[in-house]
Amino acid sequence: MSTNLTEASTPYPLASLGRRLAAAALDGAFFIAVIIALVIAANIIAAWAPQDSTLAGTIWIATTIASPILYILGNAVLLQGLSGATLGKHLMGIDVVNDATDAPIGFNRALLRAAITYLIDLPTLIGPALIVLTPHGRTLADRTCHTLVINQLPRR
Repeated sequence: MSTNLTEASTPYPLASLGRRLAAAALDGAFFIAVIIALVIAANIIAAWAPQDSTLAGTIWIATTIASPILYILGNAVLLQGLSGATLGKHLMGIDVVNDATDAPIGFNRALLRAAITYLIDLPTLIGPALIVLTPHGRTLADRTCHTLVINQLPRR
């Protein structure tokens, strides 16, 4: 593993800021579409529930709390961990790889990377600032998890 994160190297070109932003926008659009579909489904189910039932409220709470968590786990953790990219990254032709092996990052790193991205990098804007201000465009999540965001690897 690279000990000096500012000197991380890969034989593949790093993904541009524009491609990373477009991938994030696509992931956001997919996220919104999934949430809207689930809220519509929850409202339809709740409409069929008996009026004195707590089923409607339970469905609504489960949808609004569980859906975002399940989407992030599915897209940013499972899909990205196994394949190297979220849905948006796949469409934009970029991958997240281990900086030492250029392989997909696996479940554990993907989980940690998602936690740092959604809890620190995005809310504080540290991640986008580091992409612009550092030579290899690595967010706090990338630095912590030893990952690089590169143009898509040839599929094996």
